[in-house]
Amino acid sequence: MQSQIDKDADLIDLGYRLEWHFFAGATGWAVDAAVLDALAESGIPFFVHLPG
Repeated sequence: MQSQIDKDADLIDLGYRLEWHFFAGATGWAVDAAVLDALAESGIPFFVHLPG
């Protein structure tokens, strides 16, 4: 996962616009907090979409 985050951070540095989206299901969501921390530390915007 860190490899993809690093690649995406490089794209942002080159001027590309990207963001990550996470979608929760009826039973919850399974995104590790370390992934969200890595995205935040890399300056990659992310959104968590709750059901409903």
